[in-house]
Parts: sequence; structure tokens; C-alpha cells
Amino acid sequence: TKAYRAPGGAPGTGDIELAAVVSQSQYDPLGRRTVKAVTYSADLDGTYHYYYSAGGHSLIEERDGSDNVLRQNVWGLMYIDELIQTSLNDDPEDLAEQAVESHYLKKRGASPFRYPSGVEA
Repeated sequence: TKAYRAPGGAPGTGDIELAAVVSQSQYDPLGRRTVKAVTYSADLDGTYHYYYSAGGHSLIEERDGSDNVLRQNVWGLMYIDELIQTSLNDDPEDLAEQAVESHYLKKRGASPFRYPSGVEA
């Protein structure tokens, strides 16, 4: 078991007990992390679940222990690692909140594509 602390003791990290387990992960037979449980980390404490594409290599979604969506990724079909969009939900417990922060990516020199609302990226 290894414990790490940010240089200067980052705010909110608190003291880590000797040999305390801070993070435990579970992996599937393909070596992809499917579950991560975090303790002794203040606001980061919790269980996180990771879901992958049918092809196996692309992370599609991350959820918390209450099954709330934290992040969703949209991947392109041209290249194996072509990330098109990442959507982040910064307040997953607010069930009334529909909008999430989305980041659209494009290749240098490519013509801009449009957000779902019709606003150019």
C-alpha cells in the first residue's frame, strides 16, 4: 500500500493513516478499470464506475456510487482515439439540472462543426 500527499499538503487532504487504503480499483479481464473506491480524500470519497464501448478501448461513461452520470465521452469513427466530445456533470446530485458542461474538439484546420443548439464551435 502506498500513500501520496501533494507537495505542501494540499488543502482538504488531511492526515493519512500509515498503511491506510486511499483508493482501491477493480479491473475486468481486458485490464480496464471498472470500479474505483476512494477513501480518506474529503470531497473525493466515493465509488466510481467506468463503462466502455463495445469495441473495448474507449471510455464512454463514468458514474458515481448513486448511479449519477459524472462524465460522458463521444468518440469518432475515423481513428481509434478520436475524442469528439466530453460532457461533465459538476453537480450530479441536482436532479433538476439538465445542462452539463460540454467540450467539443476539432482537428486543426478543419471547418468548424455545430453545437446541437446550432451555435458554431
